[in-house]
Formats: sequence, C-alpha cells, structure tokens
Amino acid sequence: MRAGWVVLALTAIAAGGSVLASPADLFDGERAWRADSILCEPRFEGRRSASEGGRAAEDWIAARFAEAGLRPGSREGTFFQEVPVIRTREKKAKIEILDGPFGKVRLLHGEDFNLLLTPGEGKATAEAVIVGHGIDAPEKGWSDYEGIDLDGKIAVILRGRPGEETEEQRWDREYSRNHTFPAAVRRGAVAVLYQQRSRPIAGAALGSEAYEADVPGAYVSERVVDLLLRGTGWDVEKLRARLKEGPFPLATGRRIRIEVDIDGPESATARNVLGVLRGSDPRIGDEVVLFGAHHDHIGRSAAGLLHAGANDNASGTAVVLELARALGRSEWRPKRTIYFVAFAAEEMGLLGSTRLATDPPFDTTRFAAMVNLDMAGHGDGGFGVAGGTRLGRPYFAWRTGLDSTRAALFEEYRLEGNNSDYAPFARRGVPAVTSWSRGDHEYYHDFTDVPRHVLPRNLEGVGRGLGSLIVALADHPEPLADGLGVERTLRAASFQVDLDETAADRIIDPDRSLLGAEGLICGRLVSCDGPPGETAAVLRRLGRLHALAAERPWLDVSSDLNGIEDSWDRLAVALVPVVSTVALEVAGREAIEPLGRAGIAGAVWPEGMPPPSPEILDALGREDRLLITSAGNDWTGPAERPDLAVIVRTEPEMEIPDPPEDGNARVLLALRVSGADELPRIESALERWPSERVHLDFVAGLEAGVEEARALGFLARLRENGWTEETIRALIGGNLRRL
Repeated sequence: MRAGWVVLALTAIAAGGSVLASPADLFDGERAWRADSILCEPRFEGRRSASEGGRAAEDWIAARFAEAGLRPGSREGTFFQEVPVIRTREKKAKIEILDGPFGKVRLLHGEDFNLLLTPGEGKATAEAVIVGHGIDAPEKGWSDYEGIDLDGKIAVILRGRPGEETEEQRWDREYSRNHTFPAAVRRGAVAVLYQQRSRPIAGAALGSEAYEADVPGAYVSERVVDLLLRGTGWDVEKLRARLKEGPFPLATGRRIRIEVDIDGPESATARNVLGVLRGSDPRIGDEVVLFGAHHDHIGRSAAGLLHAGANDNASGTAVVLELARALGRSEWRPKRTIYFVAFAAEEMGLLGSTRLATDPPFDTTRFAAMVNLDMAGHGDGGFGVAGGTRLGRPYFAWRTGLDSTRAALFEEYRLEGNNSDYAPFARRGVPAVTSWSRGDHEYYHDFTDVPRHVLPRNLEGVGRGLGSLIVALADHPEPLADGLGVERTLRAASFQVDLDETAADRIIDPDRSLLGAEGLICGRLVSCDGPPGETAAVLRRLGRLHALAAERPWLDVSSDLNGIEDSWDRLAVALVPVVSTVALEVAGREAIEPLGRAGIAGAVWPEGMPPPSPEILDALGREDRLLITSAGNDWTGPAERPDLAVIVRTEPEMEIPDPPEDGNARVLLALRVSGADELPRIESALERWPSERVHLDFVAGLEAGVEEARALGFLARLRENGWTEETIRALIGGNLRRL
C-alpha cells in the first residue's frame, strides 16, 4: 500500500493544480519515523518518567514544539506542566522456584518474569498460592480468598474478570492492580506475582494508593505458573476455565524465593509537554481541542534490558510532533485553539493525563474535545478511532466526507475500558476518544519494541487520517463546548430503540437518514406492514431495507435479537423488521412462513386486538422472537412463553400496568418520555417494576437537531435530579441489551 495516500478527496481544482483536502496532508511519515527513532535512542533511557533520560526526552519534545511555531501551553508560560510521581530504579531482581518438578529453577529476567514498574523491595521465601483473579468483592458475590490461608505466602494471580459483565455488574475497579495487589497484601501475602499473557508483561504500574514499599511485585510467564501446577492435575488453561464457574484458590505446595533490590522510592516530578496553536475565530477561538499521546515508556530493567518503546508510544508522540509541525507551519489557522500534548507518566497509571484533566491551563468550560493516540507504528497503514460518536456533529460530518479510499482504511470502535490517556478527560465530562494504527501490535512492553518494526507509512496513515479529524473538530463552525459532554457520552454509549412504527419510511427517505439523527447507535424497530394478507408487499418493503443497508455500512437489517447485539458490537444501527399481528392473522400460517424465512423478527400487537396465536408466532420460525405490544393490552399471556421477548409500550398519557407475575418472563416496560417533566411518572414506574425491566425511550423520531437537543436535555435533567451515570446507562440501554 502506498505511503502517501491522501486524507480526503481533493475538494477543489484550481487553474494551477490541485488543492489539498486538508492541511493534515502536509504530514510527512518519514519525518515522523525519524522523530520516533530519536526518541528511542539510548540517551533517553527508555523515557521512564522522572528519570534523567525521561527528562531529557521532555526537553527534546519541547524544542520540537517551539520549532513548529507553537506557543508554550502551561499556566507558567513554559512548555511544561509538572506531574508528581513516585520514582524507583531497579538494581537487582531474582526469582527462583525452589522445589519445582525438576528441582530448583532460576527464572530468567525478561523472559520468565518482569518487575512491576514501581516494585516494592524485599526478600521472601514462601509457598506459592494461586488466588484466582485476586478479586476480593464479597458484596458482589465473588472472593478469591475464601477458604485459603495466604498469611506469609506468595500470591499468584491469574489476571482476569469473573464471568460475563453487565451494565450494572462491572469489574473495572476490582480487576485493576490497585485493587488486587492491596487485597492480597491485606490477606498476608509477602509478594504478589501476576500472570496474564504467555510472556511476562513489563512495566505494569501500581498507583500510589496501592504501592507497598516492602512487598515485591512482578509478572511471570504462563510457563512459570504451569511449572508451579505440575503434578496437581491443573495447568493455566484448565484453571482459567474453572474460574468461569466461580472462585477456586489453590495451594501449589511449591516454594518460591524472590529478591528485589531498588533505589527509592522517592517523590519526584515528571512533565507533560504542552504546545498551543491559538484559535482565530473571535466567537469560538477559546474553545479547546486537545490532541495528545504519552511520551513515556518503562526505561531500563535490572537485567540491563532497554525498553525503547518505539511503538508504545514513541510512535504516538512522533505523530503529535509531526502534525504540530505540519499544521503550525502551514498557512491554515484553526478556528478553535488546539493543544498538542505529550503526556508524562501514562505507564505509571495515567498520572500525566490525570494532572492535565484536573488542572488544565484554560477554562474547563471551554473544553470541546480530546483525541488520544496510543501506538501508531504497526499495522497496515490504516487507523482506528474508538468512541467517535461522543464528538457529535463534527465527527459525523467528517466521517461522511471520507472518500472511498480513506473509508476503507478507517475503522471505528465502541469505546470500552479506561486504560489510556483519554480516560481522565472522559471521567470529567469531556468528549474524549482514543485512536491507534489499524492492525496487529506486536512486542507490547517488550525490549524488542524498537524503531525497525515501525513503518513510516503507518505513521503517515495515522497522522493524515487523524489529522483531518483534528482539523474538522477545530474548524466546525458551531459552538461545541456546551456543557453537555457527559450527556453526549451517555447517549453515544447507550443501546437504544425507536418504537415509532413509521421509522422504516423515514430511514428509507434519504433526506431523513439515520446519520441525520447524529449517528445514534441503537437497535431500531421498524414496521414492515403491508395491506392485510399481502405478504408480497411486506417482502418488497423488506427488500428495500436490505438494499438500503447494503449501501450504508453503518446500517444492518437484523432478523433476531442476537443480530442487534452483533450490530452494536460493530457500531452499526440495527433495523429489526416486525409485522403487525393483524396482517399475520389475516394472512395465515402458509403466507407467514416466507416472511420468517426472509428475516421478519417478530410482531407488533396493536392495542385492542386479541393476542397473536402460538401458531402464528411459530410460523415466523425464530427462537428469539420479539413482540411489541401496547400497555393497554392483556400482554401477560404471551410473556409466559420463554422464547419470546416482549416490549410493553407506554405513551405519556397511558396508565402504567403492573409487572407480570411470572418472574422469569422476558418483559421490558418501555416508557416513552418527551421531557424531564415526566420524572414523577418514571419514578412511579420504578416503584412498581424491577429497575432491570424498565427502559426509557426518549428518542422522539429522527429529526436532526431537535431530537439531539431533547435527548441531551432529558439526560441532563436526570443527572441534575441525582441519578447516577450507572443507573442512567441501565435505563437507556443496559436493560434493553439484557432482553
């Protein structure tokens, strides 16, 4: 693939030649690769924050910002913002299995084990006890420590999460080392060893709240844990499979000797590097778009191995530097202010980004967007963005404007987790996304992550593609800093449904496309009714939907509820075709079976009609069928069918029915709301219905702009009235996903 493909189709042709689609097209991949290579030089010692090499790298980055014509971005008028950290330096590390299956086994540093980034110091000889995922959360029904004596032992943790997560039962906090490490220490562990991948991860961090100066911590390889398990009938794969059933602590009977010697710990300072390109528009020029990547890596180990971090994340830093040069030296001037940032101490637990998110050198109410870049050097020349829907209108306009070549090289994803520098901004209500080069990323946190594996074409692909998004955000003509970042994020991250039976016509109408509804990610239920008995009309309409979906990659037609989940996973809108039970009963079974084979997923049961017969539902031929009914119907009968999912619609003027007596029925109460003045009605419904069976349908049709303002205003009022974000997520999407 060519290294020099352009960001967008050329937008204008002048007499003398072509005009660049975006000033980001000035990005030079070869220059970015040279910057990556320099950042990996031994003089920078792997850019560990607060080390001499790390500080020298910060100075070098600041000099490049100055050369690009950027202004210093800190409150003090320099390029630096200080970040407090804990500094340690590895001096010696040794781990041995004393009574392994082949006698004493000395583990190889860098191959069998790596220390945590901020390891405790000490010596210990003790039995190794495998404590599952290391999670101690009895209030959530899970503790890996029940029935096992860990006092004076070495804890071995198979890092992972219990079972399947839901919107209400997530394990982000308990999964983190900041939970599992102190949990093991509280139970008496004298050292903590983690296993996560086949090879040991280097540079894993502990937060200051979890750090124990006299308790060593390290990652070990899968081979090491299998050696500990030899003779027990277990191996890592079998033990992880057993943990899906519940906690299963296991004493190995084998002893480990660990010895760690470090310099420190001591308080120190790392530095974010900030450069600014000021906005030129007097109306929106003080709104801020931030583009950042962490510059730090994990340094040199006690074994003498230099971790240069060419892909993670000298590559991201190099893209930030080169884009700053391309934009800063061009004739283009952004309407909004752009902050270019190289974050410190990401590897120590997002400390640099947390510092900037909590204390930015500008008015926080003027924060329009944050784009993070982490690992841009490997892959196939394309780039990915996770969470783009959080950015709202400018993102959809940019995405729509991608030409076919660029669209083929761009992937978008749902934003999950909190493991990179976008997370501290997202937690504070800033529309924040993260990005990377598309494809495989090898050598993660390994000393083999060096510049020869980084390709200029990958840097250029990310730089030009992501740069065009930065330009689009900076030049969007309407204000973006509207104080509704949290609400926009909640809406973009929720799984929603539009129960409007005219939605099919609106979707087919190109003037009312789903993209005009600000790209709402949802399972959208559409009616494919034809005249009673005329199944051919229904099939023709269904064909139109399939043809439309074939033209638009963000649109699916789903024949069952599992299809909706698949669409959700790939950020597509799911159209779920359902037919009226009136048409079904008139048509009869023989006419209905072709509809089922064609992909009709269920039925709409109008108010006042008798319930659909089991024979009619069976004729659709789907196990995971859907029935949409009005609250005015006697809907409890169909709900007793375990293979049927029922959504009970209530309009604002309708009386809320009682929930079905059958506790296992798959029934969801969908409250259609038009504004926050209906909060008393919502609270009344939650007093009678289990909270996990209520869905708030606040999507009032597909009109662009009007619908967004109504939806965001509604969510804002919920938050103002004390509703937590977790509760809101469940009620506007989480419960629907469980259905």
